[in-house]
Amino acid sequence: MKILPNFPIVDSALPLPAQNQQFIDALTSRRSPKIVDLQNAIAPSAEELPDILKVAVRVPDHGKAVPWRFIAIDGENRGILGRKLAQILVARGDKMDAAQLALEQTRFERAPLVLAIVHSPRAHPKATIWEQELSAGALGFSLMLACHGFGYSANWLSEWPIYDNEASAIIGAKPHEKIAGLFYIGKTQIAPTERPRPNLDDIFEYWNDK
Repeated sequence: MKILPNFPIVDSALPLPAQNQQFIDALTSRRSPKIVDLQNAIAPSAEELPDILKVAVRVPDHGKAVPWRFIAIDGENRGILGRKLAQILVARGDKMDAAQLALEQTRFERAPLVLAIVHSPRAHPKATIWEQELSAGALGFSLMLACHGFGYSANWLSEWPIYDNEASAIIGAKPHEKIAGLFYIGKTQIAPTERPRPNLDDIFEYWNDK
């Protein structure tokens, strides 16, 4: 049985960081799965999902602006939403063969759960819009780490619906909001393979007064 975390109480003292090899190993093994590997995956349970999200929202958020929110797409709603978005393309006269249309209609059925992270900027005396955008991006990766910690894989996709105003509105974004990404989530037995990672020498330097 999965042991769910005891979340801290507001204003309670938190432990100082301490080296945790198990945590380091988990971080160094995180890898986005191929989207096709999530087709027959298992979704987080109704009890697990709130705890995954409670872990995910522990991100930098200047001024406690909370400039983001989640929209969950699961069950039969995945197919309903896919068909609605496909109809947008059909109505616009996009030329699609039967296979392309089917792909659009089943877009959200490639995983048992899809979470949209919506960037919802707010007027704030301290937090600039740029800082709020960065916080939404941080939430995206934090969600992926939280899923990994609970034994689920997550693939962050940015596809045409998040850049299309009509499609984004159907997904649930308001006129002042943007969808930061669609996160396809599930537990799969298909192990990912490692990919090339940046050479630290190419991306790191110490500042000095030259």
